[in-house]
Amino acid sequence: MSITFSQFSISVLMFFGLISLVHAELIAVGTGDLNVVGSSSPETNARDEDNLVNNTGVGVDVITSKLIVNTGQPNGNNWNTTTSTAGITFDLGDVFNIDFIQIWNFNDSFGNNDFGASSIDLLVSNVGTNALNADFSSSMVLATLLIDEATGSLRYFGENYRFNQKMESDIPDELGGDFNDFSSTNVQGRFVRFANLDGSESFGGRTGLSEVRFYGTPVPLPGAVWLFGAGLVGLIGYSRRKIS
Repeated sequence: MSITFSQFSISVLMFFGLISLVHAELIAVGTGDLNVVGSSSPETNARDEDNLVNNTGVGVDVITSKLIVNTGQPNGNNWNTTTSTAGITFDLGDVFNIDFIQIWNFNDSFGNNDFGASSIDLLVSNVGTNALNADFSSSMVLATLLIDEATGSLRYFGENYRFNQKMESDIPDELGGDFNDFSSTNVQGRFVRFANLDGSESFGGRTGLSEVRFYGTPVPLPGAVWLFGAGLVGLIGYSRRKIS
């Protein structure tokens, strides 16, 4: 059976139409330096960058049902370095449309919340095999994310950043805090780089975050699009023969 260009185009449009109906889901990020790695060593082993993705300190607010990040000492539920500027790279494990990023800034019950970032440069890449060797040399800064100092509270809701033409109504129900509209910015990739985290000069310099979550949908491979389109056209052709 031959497939015309118009038939294939219709199939692909239908395929992506179905994909667009899929809601953004949490993208699981593994721990260890192959999955998340900072540009500077953590202040202590208890403040390793794994704390950003291992759900340490994350809870659910009983009043709003939104996700919160707790505080406490010792602060073994966050990441911070002994430098006033740092960066961190995440390996999402596959290429995703990254629709939402939720960031909880460094939340210290001792009031050292200025250790957190005040701005973050966002980059993405598909070059590399893990977070350690991800290459961003050809990547441009997609957005500079401004983030408020954390509250030091047990009910700290963080901040949400939305991309890829998503509306505020599309934000996952579990997320709260301030909403930041970058919907005109398209973000797609496997590796995510938070660069130039601008922290505090206090105590010789500190930068850090408490928790990060990514939400989105997998990007189908070109081969998968072709197979789906060809199969759909085949089904259409088979149905027509049955009707006739």
